Amino acid sequence: MDILSWVTLSLVIATFSLAVAAFWSIRQTHNIQKKEYKRRLLNDLIEWAISITNWRSRSKIIFKETVLTADQRKRQLLMHAHISGEREDFVGLGSRNQYAINVSEKFAGILQDATEGLVADLENYIEFLNDWTQFIADNISENLVESQEYGDYTKKADQLTEQIDKSARKVIEEAVKINVP
Repeated sequence: MDILSWVTLSLVIATFSLAVAAFWSIRQTHNIQKKEYKRRLLNDLIEWAISITNWRSRSKIIFKETVLTADQRKRQLLMHAHISGEREDFVGLGSRNQYAINVSEKFAGILQDATEGLVADLENYIEFLNDWTQFIADNISENLVESQEYGDYTKKADQLTEQIDKSARKVIEEAVKINVP
């Protein structure tokens, strides 16, 4: 073999080596991007669940301030407005809820079950808030805070919001358990 053949063979080997290295680099970059995408999805789920638990804290403070309002009619109007506002907040979560379900489907298992459970709890709470605002609107001229029905509504609200908190914590716990290799 002459020198030109050796140079050509060397160039072919070098070109092939560069092609293999480029392929390997692209493959590694793709794998890293897939991992980062999954981590971002999990972080989105966690942030969604945290935003729901944070809402609960803010809502309790506003509700307590409303109940402490001295004027009965003003208190009931404020309660109606607060509960209606809560309902609107949760209805506004609709697209985020669907996104959370779509994300959880990528991981399936307990995380998907926990996410679907939280969304179901939120939907139950929205229905409850509809009933409660209707009750207040229908009885705006009465002193609701002292009525048994109002007490029943507040107890039910506490139970439902505690369930929402529990479900949100479950989503966070399950998302944190997932190890993206």
